[in-house]
Amino acid sequence: MSGSAWLVLVAPLVFGCAEPLVEDSFTPEQWDTLRASFAVPAYDVCQGVPEPRCTQLAELGRDLFSERALSSDGGHVPELPYHAVSCADCHDAGAYYVDTESTPTTTVSTGALKATGHNALPLVNLAIKDVVAGARPAYGWTGLASTADVVLKLALPKAMASTAGTVREALRDKHWTAYVALFGDRTLVRNIPADAAQDAALLANLAAVFDKYERRLVAVNSRFDQFIGGTESALTPEERHGFQLFATTALCIECHDGPLLTDLEFHVTGIRSENLDHGRNSITGDPADEGAFLTPSLRNVGATGPYMHAGQFELVGDVVDFYRRGGDEDGFLGTRDPRIEPIDMTDADRDDLRDFLLTLTGDEPDCHWGGAGSGSACP
Repeated sequence: MSGSAWLVLVAPLVFGCAEPLVEDSFTPEQWDTLRASFAVPAYDVCQGVPEPRCTQLAELGRDLFSERALSSDGGHVPELPYHAVSCADCHDAGAYYVDTESTPTTTVSTGALKATGHNALPLVNLAIKDVVAGARPAYGWTGLASTADVVLKLALPKAMASTAGTVREALRDKHWTAYVALFGDRTLVRNIPADAAQDAALLANLAAVFDKYERRLVAVNSRFDQFIGGTESALTPEERHGFQLFATTALCIECHDGPLLTDLEFHVTGIRSENLDHGRNSITGDPADEGAFLTPSLRNVGATGPYMHAGQFELVGDVVDFYRRGGDEDGFLGTRDPRIEPIDMTDADRDDLRDFLLTLTGDEPDCHWGGAGSGSACP
């Protein structure tokens, strides 16, 4: 639902009655609209790839996800230590695949390596994102790609200083049996001189195994999902009041709607950072995109800090405080979204809103094994 449509939905509530429980705040039609918006759609982790090949691809992807040998001995980044970083170093499997190395204003750091200025987004729920986003450029804070495999191809040279030769060597030395069982040895036979066609096929195979692994990282079935599905007791009265604020007075739902609680659009929130960042403008060159960043999913938000594009905040409550005061006055590029302005709420309101956001944490990811092919197999 578009932002303007949400305004039509919630306006009578923002300016009407005081603060009743959520069930008393919405008309039946409004409640049905909310439930439909947040419902998780059907999704497919295998995308037509038959079993057992789909699971075998995912198993190799899982092994390679923590394989530091995929990073190079430096290449065009001389200070990069030999085999310094794997995907898992910036996407912690124990924390919904978010970057746990970062602290506010020091992002995506792995030892001496500082690969980007952006806090790594979680890798969970990509199979759902694929359904919701379609062909939109919804990957990365700046929308640098419209599919996850493009992100991988960009991450290899940028974050890992890697090449097809590096990947080939790692597979030949440590994962030969599993790789050859899936793809044969054609792309591993020759290394020098490099063959462009073989290199392209090798990287496409690597993208395939990571894709089938990452599509299984689903984290839904939160207490909020149970509540929106009809189990009122799944949330406390305070948390239900927090949802009422989320959908009305605080207007969080203007940008955080849909199954992933994001509109997958780009906005200037007006958050100060040490290094001024052009955001989406760095991809499009459009002045209207200056300083704009992708709206992140709020699913599992309580377990995926630090928050914002440069990891400026450590706690969910810090983010609520930021929006409560209407953003920062300076220290950012672009023009702040006019909807971001001070919110009239009490300290108790603030705590209820924060506590509601903490109910968005779902099951541990990595639930699609043993031949699962669709979302119905996860809790």
